Amino acid sequence: MKFNLKLGYHLEHKNERDVVLAYSEGDEVICKVGDKTYSGMIAKIGYDFEADPSTPKPAIYLDASESRTSHSGEVILVEDITYLYNDTAEYKREAVHELIDMVLKKYDDGDMTDEEQDKVAKILYRLWQFVKQEK
Repeated sequence: MKFNLKLGYHLEHKNERDVVLAYSEGDEVICKVGDKTYSGMIAKIGYDFEADPSTPKPAIYLDASESRTSHSGEVILVEDITYLYNDTAEYKREAVHELIDMVLKKYDDGDMTDEEQDKVAKILYRLWQFVKQEK
């Protein structure tokens, strides 16, 4: 499956709900290329000239270093990416807020049983405490 990304100063992707997601240099991401999964920081967004210098291909350099003394990374062609997820705390916080909003809408619309409402209230309270701690 092709993951539709646009390259510029950052990578852009529209998710299934038509929300535009952007990935910039410095973002911690989880990236899938076929069966392989990489995680690390986007160190550079640009072009790969290695395979054929006459036709550079859009690529990212993913810094997967685990410590200051051991450096590792991957050049990943944008066309090969099958999944990309922003793993930064800010993105997670936004995702939690979006989840809370969706559940609250369902809660307010009365689309839940009393038991489901009790469970949701407890979960939302815990999520809200988590989000407050992250700030």
